[in-house]
Amino acid sequence: MGSKSIKVAIYSGSYPDTTFISLLIDELSKRKEVEPYIFGKRKKKFNRAKKSGITFCLIPNNKVIKLFYLIKYLIILIVRNQNLAKALFFISRQQHPNSLKARMHSLARIIPFAIYKPDIIHIQWILHYSFFEPYLDKLNLKVIISLRGYQLSISSFIDENCREITIRALNRAHAIHSISNDLTEQALLLCPTCNAKIVKIPPAINIALFKARIPLVKLRKKIRLISVCRLTWKKGLTYGIRALKLLINEGFDIEYKIIGNGAQREELLFLIEELGLNKHVDLMGHLTQLDLKEILVESDVFLLPSVQEGFSNAVLEAQAIGVPCLVSDAEGLSENISNGVTGFVFKKRSPISIVNAFKKWNFLTEDEKKRMQLACQNRVRAKFPLQKQIDAFESLYKDVATK
Repeated sequence: MGSKSIKVAIYSGSYPDTTFISLLIDELSKRKEVEPYIFGKRKKKFNRAKKSGITFCLIPNNKVIKLFYLIKYLIILIVRNQNLAKALFFISRQQHPNSLKARMHSLARIIPFAIYKPDIIHIQWILHYSFFEPYLDKLNLKVIISLRGYQLSISSFIDENCREITIRALNRAHAIHSISNDLTEQALLLCPTCNAKIVKIPPAINIALFKARIPLVKLRKKIRLISVCRLTWKKGLTYGIRALKLLINEGFDIEYKIIGNGAQREELLFLIEELGLNKHVDLMGHLTQLDLKEILVESDVFLLPSVQEGFSNAVLEAQAIGVPCLVSDAEGLSENISNGVTGFVFKKRSPISIVNAFKKWNFLTEDEKKRMQLACQNRVRAKFPLQKQIDAFESLYKDVATK
């Protein structure tokens, strides 16, 4: 590529998206050799003035404005490359022969790619590949696929259509980004020949935003337990709450704060009421990053009892502050901590296993707890700094662009 910067379309379907994808985009925009392009739907308003170095081409939510958006880009493409415009029209008609609305929506998504001509499309969620697949040859796009948990670990193994899309995506990709060894192994079950294309780049956090607390064990009777996650079945919170009930029955005095929103809130409230844990469990909903940090600093131990989990940035954030973590053995989650050093790993779907992991931490001496707090901070700073991750992505994009 020489001195020419690489145009990389970071595609997750909508923007702004999850914190880790937004961080990737923002940090790449500071690199001279990579130009990030963002396509898809506009999820909500954001300040573009603070996003210099990023090219946005987002479909508006308003139907009338969306129509003008499509007409504008369609005219531009016809003027520049009439043959390509015809080809994209033909493909969209093949994909949606009976729905003009679906056809127009597809064209609104794909035509900007033909105008901006990115070198690479980095598809963040593997099932989005099915939309791009028929257009890739015409657009001359190189493809990077990310493996991020649910869509690979669950959808691709329980749904035949998802499985077929995943296999085609893995075969077609020029490179495959995996966040953990476990997800790599699952991908190889579906596509044994794609091993050479897989590059492991684990998640990372902006350590400056999670200032480490002074590693001091606070002597108090009440133990402060915390979880930070979406309230959804795959986070396994029901197992954590049932484990708490067992610990309360044994005489432990525990205050359990759960931070986050989600569809499972009502179910969890019912379970808390049913088990008589209203005085011990607080569903706090969504918090600002500042409020979350204040609660993490005052917490003794972090719990994530996930049934399925690609990795979890929340666990990294807790360790960065110096909070030991108890995590399940779901997918890449067990790679997130160092078992016995920065926390303990337990069997998923097992309240008893959670209880045993909690006791391992609780029965440590004060000095051992201090060492674990320091180990948490040191591990994240050594292995998961954001700049290390961005360096790895920049190297990956260069490798793919020059193939």
